[in-house]
Amino acid sequence: MENKEQNTMSLEEAAVDYIAQYPARAREYGLVYNAIKFGASWQSSQPINSGWVLCDDDMPELNEAVWISNGCGWTALGCLVECEGGYCWAVTNGIIYEEDGKIVSECELDDDYDVVYWHRLPQPITELFGKTE
Repeated sequence: MENKEQNTMSLEEAAVDYIAQYPARAREYGLVYNAIKFGASWQSSQPINSGWVLCDDDMPELNEAVWISNGCGWTALGCLVECEGGYCWAVTNGIIYEEDGKIVSECELDDDYDVVYWHRLPQPITELFGKTE
């Protein structure tokens, strides 16, 4: 297999190189360059699609065990529960098990959690590959 050196130019270097090769297309390339630069800037400001859901966009089912996070370094296993005056987040007390083909956890209620994101748990391994005995 041939080992090719990858050409790594910045966007600005590529623009200068292209305009030097095709001076008649400088205006046309300038428009494309600005569009690419804007798109790259916008994309770098977007969160990586990792399965985390913003609570303002959607919420998990009640009592569904999910990962929860404030987006600033705190992450825990918890669930959304009904409480007086609406809904609250509860965090696992450490008891985690499988039930009816799902990962579940016993959780303790606390209204002080500033949950901003949540993420569904995977299926239990036995559901993916079959039970092992």
